[in-house]
Amino acid sequence: MLHVFGRKVLSTYIAAFALVVGIPLISMLPVFGEVYQIDKFLSWISISGLVAFPVILIYGSLISVALEFGLPKLMTKRWPLIITQGIGHVVFGALFALLIDVNWFIYVTAATSFVYFLIDQLLIRIETNRHRKKVWLALVISPIVITIVTAALLPPPAPPAALLPFTKVNALAYVTAEDRPGDGYPNYVGETIIEIDGYSVTRVTRVSELGEEKYEVLFIERWNKGESDGERWFSYVVSRYGLEAKGSGGDTAPFS
Repeated sequence: MLHVFGRKVLSTYIAAFALVVGIPLISMLPVFGEVYQIDKFLSWISISGLVAFPVILIYGSLISVALEFGLPKLMTKRWPLIITQGIGHVVFGALFALLIDVNWFIYVTAATSFVYFLIDQLLIRIETNRHRKKVWLALVISPIVITIVTAALLPPPAPPAALLPFTKVNALAYVTAEDRPGDGYPNYVGETIIEIDGYSVTRVTRVSELGEEKYEVLFIERWNKGESDGERWFSYVVSRYGLEAKGSGGDTAPFS
């Protein structure tokens, strides 16, 4: 029974490899136009392999064992038995995609199951062959070699984009882009005069540099109506990575 388990593990290993490497290779065909760089390719293999291997080992091997030991009780002729086992692997592989409700995945899981079946049959055929250890070793090493060669042929990761300078304009845009207390003030350094409830209201926007790529954005509001006047202000400290309210003060505006 131990040799059966070893055979199923190796079949799982090859089938899982065929799945995780086959998907990016197929997606890079001109008809699909996907682009994989080395880092994306290796990341995909690492993450998807951690999912594919245990799923195939548990689900696929259980189905495979059931077909291998159950079908001979129903039929005895060799080739009809092998063909039925192959069809059974493909059907149950496709069924897995339906169970997880991913219809497009049917072709992938069916093909993976067929690869599993072919490797399993190969290992059965060479059980008494004196070169079986060499075949096993070749099957273990082949996915590693194919992965290395494929990765070597892919373009390297794109260099990180150079950061553009973070200027006063960027700092002011950071504040005025969202609905903050600065809403309604000029989105440029300067002032604007409007009338609210009979008050002449001047709104001023200022930006001053505090350090390297660090700025204070100040909003000032002044109003007057006859003998009634007042002023209030509030400010933010802004950098490339965020902003925080620095403070506020002044009078309470008599208008909404």
